[in-house]
Amino acid sequence: MLKNKPENLDELLEYWFVCEPPQISTAHGDLFTWAVANGDKGIVAYFLERDDAYRFRLDQINRAING
Repeated sequence: MLKNKPENLDELLEYWFVCEPPQISTAHGDLFTWAVANGDKGIVAYFLERDDAYRFRLDQINRAING
């Protein structure tokens, strides 16, 4: 886990990030899906569409800022 929780927008934008395909490799080959990850847990969600991945990322950032 991170020692310091992200507290502002700049830190949250670095903390939550999107992995573009095919950066994710598995035992069955490369996945061609978009993944959203964070600094604590790694990948937390997969999406088939780029826009969906970025929307999820922004939703997580918004949740952290606005509670």
